[in-house]
Amino acid sequence: MTGRQWERRAPLIVFVLASLAVHALYVAQISPEILSGELVDTDSYARIVRVRQLLETRDWYEATVERSNVPFGESSHWTRPLDVLLVAGTGVTAPFVGLERGLYWAAAFIGPILQILTGILLAWAVAPLVRGRGLVMMALLAQPAVMVYSLAGRADHHGLILLAFTVLSGYLIRAFVAPGKRRYALLAGAWAGVGMWVSTEFLLPLATVLAVTALAWAVHGRTYAGVNRRLTLAWLVASAVALALERPPGDLLAVEYDKLSIVHVVVSAIAAAFWYFATMVEDRRKYRITALLLGSVLSLVVVGLLYPPFFRGPFADVDPELVRVWLAQVAELQTLWPSGSRGWGRFTVYLGLAVVALPGALWVLARERSGAREAAWLFLATALGVFFVAAGFRVRFATFAEVLAVVFVAGLFDRVFPSRDRVPNARRSPVIRALAATVVVTGPVVIGALIWSVGGGLPSATTVPSGAVCSVKDMADYLTSETSPASSPLTIAAHVDFGPELLYRTPHRVLATPYHRNPGIVAIHRMLTSEDPEVSRNVARNRFVDLVLLCPAVDRAFFDTRVGDGSLYQRMVAGDPPAWAWERPLPPHLAGGFMLFSVMP
Repeated sequence: MTGRQWERRAPLIVFVLASLAVHALYVAQISPEILSGELVDTDSYARIVRVRQLLETRDWYEATVERSNVPFGESSHWTRPLDVLLVAGTGVTAPFVGLERGLYWAAAFIGPILQILTGILLAWAVAPLVRGRGLVMMALLAQPAVMVYSLAGRADHHGLILLAFTVLSGYLIRAFVAPGKRRYALLAGAWAGVGMWVSTEFLLPLATVLAVTALAWAVHGRTYAGVNRRLTLAWLVASAVALALERPPGDLLAVEYDKLSIVHVVVSAIAAAFWYFATMVEDRRKYRITALLLGSVLSLVVVGLLYPPFFRGPFADVDPELVRVWLAQVAELQTLWPSGSRGWGRFTVYLGLAVVALPGALWVLARERSGAREAAWLFLATALGVFFVAAGFRVRFATFAEVLAVVFVAGLFDRVFPSRDRVPNARRSPVIRALAATVVVTGPVVIGALIWSVGGGLPSATTVPSGAVCSVKDMADYLTSETSPASSPLTIAAHVDFGPELLYRTPHRVLATPYHRNPGIVAIHRMLTSEDPEVSRNVARNRFVDLVLLCPAVDRAFFDTRVGDGSLYQRMVAGDPPAWAWERPLPPHLAGGFMLFSVMP
């Protein structure tokens, strides 16, 4: 390998090795239980259950888990792309460790794989704009939201969403820089369809893309007319193909807002039709702006008439009672706008770099006000602003804000620390650049973590920080042992976050899992929080509940919501259950945290 080849490949090699080291350190020091078969998030267990069902039944279209939300079953809003990756990973690992363990290891390490791929693809995506590939990749390792969704032991589709957005951005940047090359816009549109297939959360990044491409056409005219036509046409085709792959023929016209459906294909068709006609107008700016305004309003009106709930987002059809008792408290749906020292620390950890990058974005835009790269930088700056605000309202969007902030920091460093080819005597500039980049990139995280810890302590990486008190794995081992009261599959009412792991580790059924399509959440909440014994008993009877599993250290905040002391939950915790429910003795290693009741309603 020549010196020049090494110089080009060194950042990539260093990034991959550094990523592997970070994940290995996480497993060794923070979550060694991953090596003994424990994952770090409820979604991971739910995903394994889903993929295991696919491997067992080979029924691609079956999205219902019958053992959840008894007796109705639980229909998932997830789609197949991540499942396909896990099946492929299982195919690689199963010959060495068996199918079950192979699936586990595929799920355990899909996050780090997606993170490494995203870093490499991000460096490729912004290559037409940014020189520092190494900085772009390495800075991604210091982004908390990106890394949380990419942890070993976490099989989460958010990593795949971010990867799809990264690839879409790369092709869109190239379409802006070289609008005459048709393949870039077509590929950007195709990846827009892939992103929508992975999750309808992709609507927000896609809306940002469409807004900026429309603005580029309104300002620059026919230069970008073809970009918009090809982008929306490819999006339409990709969405239609994904819909045909995801759903059985009899379900193609089903209307759903939290999962790719005919709704989203129709929306893409409206966008494609708009650009087909809009780009026929006379190529004068005032006509383009008029066509854009009128066409946008008309398109929104048509969508609103056809699918009124569309503008309420993916949760349009969710039961308001479920929102009240559970969804409104989900961590990744909480705000990041600061309140108190803990809030300021959290805000600084996740969005501190974006705060640094926002004025930098304005400066870069001011210096790129002409030339082929203007629209590309405008897209990145607009997206940074959109996701900064979106993350303020929902922390799950912080991943996008972090990635975009990294790009602008790299762009700023390109201007502050020019290459040695441009400044031959600046021999120390690479060292200074590396030190300055380390301070800028890691500074907000370190400062925010210090403020956060002073304000009340940093959170656990897991969804349910209960392992030390209530190990679901240990309880599952007991429920499947010869001494268990469950000699045959029974229905268990337990905290929603215990549901997926119980489904994964036992043959039993559960009432609730932490997903917005599961009305079992409302049922179990009503059963345990009601002060009317007949209401609780009727829910238990109608839902065929056999066992109630409690862990007061974890579920008290969810179930102990009454002012009095007469709810079923309060009576059970106090050792005074009704006559139709009696407490089961547990082994010492479980009795310290869990309480288990048999139910005969």
